[in-house]
Amino acid sequence: MIKANEFLATIFAELEDGENILVCRQIMKEGGNGSFFSNHLTADRAWRKWDSDKQDHAWYFCVSTVDGEMNAKGSMVGRGRANLVRQHCFVLDDIGTKATPPPVEPSWKIETSKDNFQYGYFLEPSTQFSLLEALFTWCADKGWGDGGAGGAYRVVRVPGSANLKPGRDMFHSLVGHWDMPLWSAEELVGDMGADLDALREETQSAEVINIKTGSFEARANIDPMLDWLATQGMIIRDGGHAWVDIICPWADNHTTGENVAGYSPLGRGDGDYVPTRAFKCQHDHCTGKRLADLVKWGRGRGAPHVAGYDPLPWLQAQYVYVESEQRVADVLQRPYGGKWMWPLADWKLKHMGKVSMPGADTPVPISTAFLTSSRTRRAVDTIYKPVKRWQDVGVVQAHGQSYLNTYVPPNHAETTLVPGVFLEHIEFLIPKKTEREVFLNWLAYKLQYPDSRSYAVIMVAENAFGTGRSWIKKFLERVLQGNINTASMGQLIGKGTSAEQTYNDWMADCQYLVVEESKDSSLTRDDFYHAYDTFKQRVDTSVGENQRINPKYGRTRTASIYFNALIFSNHIDAIALEEECRRTFCIENPTTRRGYVYYDKLNAALSGDEAQRAYWWLMRRDVSEYDHIYPPMTATKAMMTESSRAPSDIIFDHILEHHAPDLVSTKTLKTAIGLAARDLDLEKIMREPGATGRLLWRKIKTLRANDTKNGARYLINGKQTELRAIRHRQKWVAQDDLRQANMFIEEMSKKELSSNVVNISADLR
Repeated sequence: MIKANEFLATIFAELEDGENILVCRQIMKEGGNGSFFSNHLTADRAWRKWDSDKQDHAWYFCVSTVDGEMNAKGSMVGRGRANLVRQHCFVLDDIGTKATPPPVEPSWKIETSKDNFQYGYFLEPSTQFSLLEALFTWCADKGWGDGGAGGAYRVVRVPGSANLKPGRDMFHSLVGHWDMPLWSAEELVGDMGADLDALREETQSAEVINIKTGSFEARANIDPMLDWLATQGMIIRDGGHAWVDIICPWADNHTTGENVAGYSPLGRGDGDYVPTRAFKCQHDHCTGKRLADLVKWGRGRGAPHVAGYDPLPWLQAQYVYVESEQRVADVLQRPYGGKWMWPLADWKLKHMGKVSMPGADTPVPISTAFLTSSRTRRAVDTIYKPVKRWQDVGVVQAHGQSYLNTYVPPNHAETTLVPGVFLEHIEFLIPKKTEREVFLNWLAYKLQYPDSRSYAVIMVAENAFGTGRSWIKKFLERVLQGNINTASMGQLIGKGTSAEQTYNDWMADCQYLVVEESKDSSLTRDDFYHAYDTFKQRVDTSVGENQRINPKYGRTRTASIYFNALIFSNHIDAIALEEECRRTFCIENPTTRRGYVYYDKLNAALSGDEAQRAYWWLMRRDVSEYDHIYPPMTATKAMMTESSRAPSDIIFDHILEHHAPDLVSTKTLKTAIGLAARDLDLEKIMREPGATGRLLWRKIKTLRANDTKNGARYLINGKQTELRAIRHRQKWVAQDDLRQANMFIEEMSKKELSSNVVNISADLR
C-alpha cells in the first residue's frame, strides 16, 4: 500500500529553493457545525506525528507548492495565490457517483469514499496556474469532476486520510491505481481534447478586466475572501466575471433545493464595483442577506476580516513601491506604455480616500495603509532583466535584493499566420540563402532567449541609399514593442564628440542597438583603428555585467548589457575589422531600389499585424542547432577586412618589401615610414610619421629572446641605439647572443631607402 509520505515524495520529487509541500488537517467544529483547515508544511511536527494506521484524522495536500510564508493573520502557513510557487499535479475529484471518468488514464486513483475516486496526473512543475484552472473548468463542464473543487491552491486527500463527512463511516482513502506517466501542462490539455489556444484566450479574458478609468487594467483574484471561499470548497463556478457562483452559507434553509448564491470579489466588474465586494442570494429566505452577513458568518469560521469598500488588495496587485526615490510603479500599466512611474507625493493625490485597517480604531489614509501593509510589494530600485515570455516580469531578485523589472516582453496575441511581407523583404535584402538563414536565426534566438547576446550584424550596401534597411529597425521596434535603442558609431567605439564619449545610456535597457550609418564623418580611420578594442568589448557575446551607465539626465548607475548590435553601412571600408574577427557577421545588401509600390507595401505593414506574425513565426523557429556565439565567414566580411586594413599595416608591408636592411632603429624606421607614405600617397602619415613610427616600433619585437621591453643596444654615432629586426628576427637574436657586432654594423650599412646613411661604429652595451 502506498503510504502518504511516499505518495507526496513521488509527486514533489524535484523541489527548488523556496518550494515547500503544504498539508492541511481538517478539524471538525464542536457540535458538527462545519469544519476548518489547519495548514502545515510536511516538515511540521503535526504532520510528522500523524500515523494513518492509528489516528482517524483527515489530511489533505495542496496540488501546488508554497513559499512557506505565514498568512496575513500570522496564524498558519499561507496558501493564497500569492503564496503559490509551482503546481505539481492536476486532480479531478468525486469521479464515480458525481462525475464520470475522463478519457485519459491518470497517474493515480484514490478511493476517497465508497465508489468515489480522486484522479491525479503527475505534472512537470508548472507556473501556468490559470491555464490549468481553465482546463479544470473545461473538464468539469464535460462532467469529469466536481466543478466546485478547482484552483491551483486546492487541497485533496492523501492516502490513509479519514473521511469525516456524515455518512462516510470514517472511510480511509486508499490508492487503487499507481502509474508513472508525466505530462506538461500543454500536453495534458491536448490529451484531454481541449483547445490550447482557446483555453489561453479564456484565461487572459478571465484574469484581466477593465477598470473604471479605462486607462489601465487590473488582475482578478486579488481578494483574500475569494481565496478563503475556495479553500472551504464553496466555489461552484468562477469564470473570471463580476460574480462568482458560491454555495450559499444558508443553503440548508432553501426550500427549493438550490444552493447557489453570488459573491462579487474585489477587482471584478465595471465602474465603482472594482474596489468593492458584494453578496447576493436570490432565494426568498436570503432576500435580506448582504455582504455583512457573509462576513459575519465567515469570521466564525476563520475567514479574513474584510470590508465592502476595500481598494487596498486591488492597489497592491497594481502597484509596487520603489524605495530608491520614493516612487510608486503601476506594473499593470507598464506594458502599455505612457506614464507608469509616479513620485510618491503625486501618487497620494491619486488615492486620497481612507480605509479600515486591522489594529486601527479609525480609518486611515489609503497611502498609509499601502505603505505600512506587509503585503505591499517593495523594490529597492529598478533593473532591466530580460526574462522568457512565460516568466514573471514584475519584482525580480538580483544582488540579494528585490528590484522592479523594467523589461517588458512583447505581448502579441498568438497567431500561426506567416509574415509574408517581412520574409519577402529579408529575401530581397539578403539574397544568399545561407546568409539569410543565419540572420533569421540571429533574430529568432534573441526573441526566444532575451537574456542572451550574440555577435554584431553588419549590413553593407556600397554607395546605395533607400533600399529599405531602415525599415528593419522600424519593424523590429514593433516586433519587440520597444526594447530598441539607436547610437552613432562614435558612441559605439567611444570616440567622436565629447558628449558621445561621456553619455552612454544608449547601451542599457535594450535588446537591439541599431547604428544606421557606420561611416561617421566626425571620425577618422585612425579613430576606429585605435578604438577597435572598445568596439570588441561592446559587441561581445557575453552579458556585460556591472557596466557604469552615465545618462545625460538622471543619476549614474550600474547595469547589465544585453543588446545585439545591428549596423548599417554604405561603405565597405567603414569599419576596420581584424582578421579572424569573431564578433561580427557581415552581409552584402543590394544596391538597387525596388519600385514605389513595393515600399508602399512595406510602410503599410508597419501598422498592420505583420509584426505580430513575425514575432510568433520567429518564436517557433527551430534554433537548437544555431551557434549564437561564433558567426560564419562571408565574402563580404573578407572584403571588409581587406579594405579596412590599418594604414600602419599597409606602411609596414611596403617597408618589408623595399627596405634593404633587416634591422631598423627608431630613426631609420621613421625615415622609411616617410618614404613609404610618399610612395603610397598617404598624406597624413607623410605629415606625421612619428605616430606611425611609435605604433610600428611597438609591433616589432626586440632582439632579446626573453625580454620584450629592453632590446639590444649598439653604439651608433656616439649614442646607444636600440636595433630591432623587421624580418629574420631569429637570426639576429642568435647573432646578438654571440656578440657578433660586425654583422649588425654590416647589415645597417646596406643601401637603405633613407638618404641619411649613418657611419656606424658599434660596441655592445
